Amino acid sequence: MADYYQILGVPRTANESDIKKAYRKLAMKHHPDRGGDSNTFQHITEAYETLSDPAKRAQYDNPIPESAYGFNHDPFGHFFRDLNRRAQQQRDARIGVWISLEDAVNGGKKIISLTTPAGPVQVEIRVPPGVNNTEAIRYPGLAGNGRDLVVEFRVHGHPTVERDNLNLWTSIELDFWKLILGTTITIKTLQGKQVKLTVPPLTKPEGVLRLQGHGIKRDNGNPGHLFIQVKATMPTNIPQDLIDAIKKTQE
Repeated sequence: MADYYQILGVPRTANESDIKKAYRKLAMKHHPDRGGDSNTFQHITEAYETLSDPAKRAQYDNPIPESAYGFNHDPFGHFFRDLNRRAQQQRDARIGVWISLEDAVNGGKKIISLTTPAGPVQVEIRVPPGVNNTEAIRYPGLAGNGRDLVVEFRVHGHPTVERDNLNLWTSIELDFWKLILGTTITIKTLQGKQVKLTVPPLTKPEGVLRLQGHGIKRDNGNPGHLFIQVKATMPTNIPQDLIDAIKKTQE
């Protein structure tokens, strides 16, 4: 089993914030859209998805030993459950497919390669909008010979956008004066839209603004929102007379 802590470069005692910071740094460096290696990025994403989820992390840190399934653990029930599971898997064709966060948000059509009883084929599947990471979608009869195709979608991490259920989170950097005076900027969403965002006067650094309805929308559901955290940058070449005026307000 891969050492997810080593992949992210964090100790086993790392907290959620440390794990997120390490992931963001590595994602920015290795994301395929930035020229990074896709396999390396996939391992980084898998490590983050496991360690950032408390339940998955606990299971990863404390795997159930094989002996737990011995005769003191309902051996016959385990045997028949395993038998039924294998029979169902034999009836289905199962495949894992990696997609980008943009694909997960927008959905659409995708061509995938599949091995069928008649040999290798390419089939077209519909990616449902808002599909979750590790979510399995069944495509009846698509595997040939009456078999269903079950696709487990794995969603790549994004260097600047994070997903929280149906909501999306990102951040922007603005000049300190724009936070004081207010401004209007354009945000490009993962849906490809150019949306105007009003930053009110006296917006605090690290404050959060919301673009309602620009999050994720699943089939026949209400959309989530896009949340933007505002980070301040220090302006350059501040006039001396302005600095003197500010000092006077502090006297």
